[in-house]
Amino acid sequence: MLNQLEHLSYALGSINREDAKRVCEAAIRKLNDLLRAQVVKLYWAGEAQDGIILNPLAFINNAPGQDDDPKPFHVTAERPGILPWVFREREPLWLEKLQEKDLTQPVRNEATSRDVPAEYLDMAAGGWIDSMMVVPLALRGEVRGLCSVEFQSSGRLSGTVLELLKRLARPLAGLLWGMDVFLYNQERASRAVSEFLSDIADFEFDSAVLIGEERSGFVARPFDRDYSIVEEKIGELLASKGIRARAYQPEGGTRYIIDDIQAQIRRSHFCIADMTGLNPNVVAEVAMMVVMRKHFMLIRRKDDQLPIPFDFGQYPFHEYEAGPSGLRVWNSAQNSYQPFEVVLDRFIERLPQDTGFLSAREFRSVGR
Repeated sequence: MLNQLEHLSYALGSINREDAKRVCEAAIRKLNDLLRAQVVKLYWAGEAQDGIILNPLAFINNAPGQDDDPKPFHVTAERPGILPWVFREREPLWLEKLQEKDLTQPVRNEATSRDVPAEYLDMAAGGWIDSMMVVPLALRGEVRGLCSVEFQSSGRLSGTVLELLKRLARPLAGLLWGMDVFLYNQERASRAVSEFLSDIADFEFDSAVLIGEERSGFVARPFDRDYSIVEEKIGELLASKGIRARAYQPEGGTRYIIDDIQAQIRRSHFCIADMTGLNPNVVAEVAMMVVMRKHFMLIRRKDDQLPIPFDFGQYPFHEYEAGPSGLRVWNSAQNSYQPFEVVLDRFIERLPQDTGFLSAREFRSVGR
């Protein structure tokens, strides 16, 4: 669903309020199916005479004894309250075990490890809220909304949930920005939204998203014995770093092979492709990585004399040799070889947070 929501957000230059509301309601319902929160709220900003007014665009309210729906509220420099504080601070909020805390004193924000001043803690002492998480909805450096989840108990929130809310917030912010600048063809927008809602009708979040997948990298290489040895060496090196190496494996069933390959690339945090000999299958897999915007490393044997195709000329190629001691890569600047591990470490260190690599758990191979 997240990928489809991102595609919808990018595809539509603008969208009317009714359709935007339908998308937001569908998205927070799927979110709440996973989290089982008592309250989920999505606010979006509108202009007011004095400051900004945040309007509840979509919400779920299953709070005990709370029949009132969320109300719009103004955000000014003087406005107290936890939601205005998050909006002004432009940082996420995560509070736990509120019913045990003295709300006349500062409370630790688990999302940033900094304290929230007591004057902004407007939750009723002894009230039903025990934990909550709020993320800003920002676009082009400007915060325009908030998404919050509230629980009657603690223990359901985690760093993985925070990353999930952040990822959900990005396309929602883009979509709602488009609502503000609606000049688009309404019929085309409605049709795209209807297709999106149809596509996610049977979608359910896998609970494994709360745990986090193992760190993994997809290895593309020609299916010859010589290259399987290179794959094994890369796999051993990745395993030593807590990363599972994945090469294409048939999954069975009635799906096409290309669908399996795409799914396995998509589930990996990054990719390594051996382009030696410009094997057509490997070239096709690299094209999939480009389309999916995966971060990848291209390698090839040092003695490969085939010219690099123009379309791949913009990407760096690491030329390697495989020996008894492992792989080594040619460093043209130093006119010498260096261990492949040095190049791999540098590549991994540069993986951005939005790949999900940093939040995923380490792979533990048998015997480690």
